[in-house]
Amino acid sequence: MSRSLWNPRTLRSRLLLVVLAAFVPSFITVALGAIQLRRHARDDAEGSALALARTVARQEQLQRGAVTRVIGALAHDSALIAAVSDPRRANACIGRLEGLVSRFAPFRSVAIRALDGSARCHIPAESSDAPDAALRASLATALRTSGFASTGYVFDTAADLAILHAAQPIVNARGEVVGVATLSMGADWIKRMIPDLHLDKSATLTILDTTGVVALRHPEGRAIEGRLLLPNSVLRKLVMHDGSAAQEGTGIDGTGRFYAYARLSRGFASPPQSVIVGIPQAVALAEANRQALRNLLVVLLLVPLALGSAYVLADRYVLRGIDQLADAAKRVERGEFGVPTGISQNEGELGELAHAFDQMTQSLDRRQREREGAANERRALEQQVQQAQRLDSLGRLAGGVAHDFNNLLTVITSYSDLLALTLTGEQRDEVEEIRRAARRAALLTRQLLSFSRRQEVERATVDLGGVVLDTDGMLRGLVSGAVVMELSAARRSAWVMGDVGQIEQVIVNLVVNARDAVGGKGRIGVNVRTLDATDARPAAAPSGALVVLEVQDDGQGMDDDTRARVFEPFFTTKPTGKGTGLGLSTVYGIVREMGGHIEVTSAPGAGAKFSVYLAAVPAGSPTTRTSLEFGAPATGWGVRILLVDDDDAVRIAAARTLRDAGYVVHEASGGAAALAQWDGLGGAVDMLVTDVVMPGMDGWALAGELRARRSGLPVLFCSGYTRDEGFVDRAGAAGMRLLEKPYATGALVEAVKTVLEEG
Repeated sequence: MSRSLWNPRTLRSRLLLVVLAAFVPSFITVALGAIQLRRHARDDAEGSALALARTVARQEQLQRGAVTRVIGALAHDSALIAAVSDPRRANACIGRLEGLVSRFAPFRSVAIRALDGSARCHIPAESSDAPDAALRASLATALRTSGFASTGYVFDTAADLAILHAAQPIVNARGEVVGVATLSMGADWIKRMIPDLHLDKSATLTILDTTGVVALRHPEGRAIEGRLLLPNSVLRKLVMHDGSAAQEGTGIDGTGRFYAYARLSRGFASPPQSVIVGIPQAVALAEANRQALRNLLVVLLLVPLALGSAYVLADRYVLRGIDQLADAAKRVERGEFGVPTGISQNEGELGELAHAFDQMTQSLDRRQREREGAANERRALEQQVQQAQRLDSLGRLAGGVAHDFNNLLTVITSYSDLLALTLTGEQRDEVEEIRRAARRAALLTRQLLSFSRRQEVERATVDLGGVVLDTDGMLRGLVSGAVVMELSAARRSAWVMGDVGQIEQVIVNLVVNARDAVGGKGRIGVNVRTLDATDARPAAAPSGALVVLEVQDDGQGMDDDTRARVFEPFFTTKPTGKGTGLGLSTVYGIVREMGGHIEVTSAPGAGAKFSVYLAAVPAGSPTTRTSLEFGAPATGWGVRILLVDDDDAVRIAAARTLRDAGYVVHEASGGAAALAQWDGLGGAVDMLVTDVVMPGMDGWALAGELRARRSGLPVLFCSGYTRDEGFVDRAGAAGMRLLEKPYATGALVEAVKTVLEEG
């Protein structure tokens, strides 16, 4: 394998690319972290500058408060008022001034002046008694407004200092303005408090006077004090705010700073004067920059370390093993089977791959035997497919057999009914035995239809206890004489929603399973009981009131494994040929379809009990689906019926039954013949009774054609098997009904009557 340092097609180069790609999130994280650190540092710097500016502003407010109190005291002092009127009291005036202002070192001069501005007395003594321009402005304002006036801080070129001038008229007892008290305070007090502010040596503190000229600047005061700063864009933005603000920008010295602005006290100057504190960006961001640089250096140092490690480890743990696999593959190509790769299985995924490769080479010499085994498996699969095909064919055969068998049973039950009407006593009982045999045969037919999944289901209110009692004779015929059959059920006490035929299948299959379990001798109990909503029941059972069907035996019982699989399709413990494993799975499917729950309780040697839990419904009328009981046909209807069935015996028996009931019957052996009959009668037919499955035109197509000719024509379908699992629903939706074969004469007449009444 190539060992070049970089080749985009090699695995090593791709691994190095993966390592580099893995560091991309780290670089992004470092960049985002640097941005976040700088943002926090900027916020901290602006906050610190703003706090310092506000501190200076508060301190300046205290100083101006002192100015207001002192000059107010001067203007109302009686001794000073007297000195204004009498120049001879100048010495007393000076002493009085010294006593009043001795506590306020920032004051540069204090004077009591006449109305013309001349000083009557002033301190310090060496100060000029002539007012300068700024002081004269304060005097003029005070005299004009008869109140306190101040210039704010104004840079005094002669004094080389920003000075605040204040004046207040002196009023005598008669309310006359007799003079003016003046006071000057220098801004040097601010310079004295700068050490307490702990400003960085590169930080600045600036006081602007009312015209935007620097009144005081730290630390370059001598260089720019007295100069106009307002044209600077940063300062202009700051002083436009009302109150305080922070702004990032470059000062007049070209240094980037975070500036904070706060206004000094109002009332002394208009517009208010301002204090601006600037903290250098380089100082504020220094730690954030250092931290970001450290993080970047760490990542940059890790990249070559990771690449080098990946290069070495890829060669040691990946490429070397791949070379060994490649060599082994070449040996296999030469026919050297069974030679191991030499790679341990413990070496991760590559070891697993090598282990699989070794297993593959070792299995090549066994391939012939595996082919033989594969052939056997293929034959087994073919047998399974054939078995499935046979089952499907059996299902189709079951449907066909059921159709023909139900036709035969219909003939038997019809003529049995007709014969029973003419007999009494022992002969009638013999006919009853024929009917019982027909009933068992009908149940067998329904089981065939259930197996082939071609059984029509028509749900209604069913008396579960009555169904159990009705099947008593048939159930006893299923078991031998040595088996004791005990039924405990009551009619009209346990109602459920379901299909009579399906419920009969559940009962029969459970009893047959119990019969096989007892082995020819034992006891089988069938019980129907009810449970209230408050009674204990399994968690999976429906809520509310329940009806429980229990089938219990004292047979050999089941272990846990067998009990867990008892409802699986095709699972059986019987010997081959003795059972299909479909009975209990059919029961399970029917119960689930009815919305119920079934569970089994069993233990080896202790028998088994199957409990079916179904939701109870209000009591109703017993369902007549395919009643095989004797019944006397009604008479006097005089209704014209078109009877269609391709089975002659069935059609003849049904025609006789309907004619005996008073109906006018026109017979047809198929769809085409029925249409001809219709045309021959001119459509004078009140009802259609037809088989469903017929050659040529079936019953559904015939009903559709005749209903197209006469809308709402009453239709009754009769069939032992429809081939269509949704036929009942479609017929019901169209306003038509289905009577399943075999049916008794009374059931046929009752069904015809019902359809006519509904139509």
